[in-house]
Amino acid sequence: MDTDGIPLSDVEIFEENTTHGTVSAIDGSFRIQLNALPATLQFKALGFASQSITIEQESSNLMIVMQESQLSLTEIVLVGSRNRNRTVINTPVPIDVIDVQSLSNNIPQTTVNEILNYVAPSFTSQPQTVSDGTDHLDPASLRGLGPDQILVLINGKRRHTSALINVNETVGAGSVGTDLNSLPTAAK
Repeated sequence: MDTDGIPLSDVEIFEENTTHGTVSAIDGSFRIQLNALPATLQFKALGFASQSITIEQESSNLMIVMQESQLSLTEIVLVGSRNRNRTVINTPVPIDVIDVQSLSNNIPQTTVNEILNYVAPSFTSQPQTVSDGTDHLDPASLRGLGPDQILVLINGKRRHTSALINVNETVGAGSVGTDLNSLPTAAK
C-alpha cells in the first residue's frame, strides 16, 4: 500500500538473485514461492522508491508501505498494454481473443477492420479515398508496423497478402497488406 493506506496494484516483487517474481493484484495482494529462507524480496513500482525486505521465517502476511519517490517524472511513454481487461496478460505481448459474432450484434461496426479498430487499441485501419486501390482495401497497422509486417492467421493458417501495392501517399506506402475486409464477420 502507499502511505495513505491505498492498495497498490502492479508492484513488481521479486526474490533477489533469482528469476522468481510476481506483481501485486488490484487489491495489493501477492503470492510468491521463495527458494529458501532467509530471502530478500525487492519491491518496485513507478513513482515509488524501491524497497528490500529480508524474510527470516515463513509468513503468510506482510504489510509493505511504499514511500513516494522524490524523483519527478517528466514524460511517460507507453509502448504496450497490460490492461487487466486483456484476454491473456501473462505473455510477452498482449493477446486478445475476440468473439466477433457477439460483438457484431452490439456495435455499429460492420467490417473486420472496423471491429478490430473498435476493440483493439493497438490496431489501426483508416479507409482511404481516391488513392491507388486502397479505396477497396484498407491498409491495417498494428503497433505502428506496416501492413506487410502483420501476420494474419485464421484457424492457424496464414492468410496471404493481397496483390495491391500501396504506392500513393497512403498508410504503408510501398508495402502489400492483407485484405481483412474480405473476411466475412459472420464466419465461424
